[in-house]
Amino acid sequence: MRLITTRMRIQEVAQRWRKVYEPFKDKDFKYNGKSKQQIALELDALDPNTATAKDVEDIIGNTTWTKLRCDECEQEVDAVVEVGEEPTYESSTARLCKGCLQKAVALWPKRKHVDMGGLEFSDNGK
Repeated sequence: MRLITTRMRIQEVAQRWRKVYEPFKDKDFKYNGKSKQQIALELDALDPNTATAKDVEDIIGNTTWTKLRCDECEQEVDAVVEVGEEPTYESSTARLCKGCLQKAVALWPKRKHVDMGGLEFSDNGK
């Protein structure tokens, strides 16, 4: 489980881009009219503490590298908690915003012990 913020996505975008696309090849597909290597160099040049999501979008040509969306309410948000497996195309992973996490916690019974059809739940989550 980990917290992910838009700032973190911006700070890690150059590293994530390289992880996906290196080694670069001369005949690589062009993104936004630029090679993958050229985009990597432009991302490397960004100040990770002051760059904006728009700066990254202008370099790459889309918002997918910085955008965060809650998997429950489907809203675009500035922070999520990621739970489950390390994300891959086949993983069981969910990203939840603070509001949806609070709603999930509120589902737990308020009393110390509650018998729910033979299952016992306590306020410590076990």
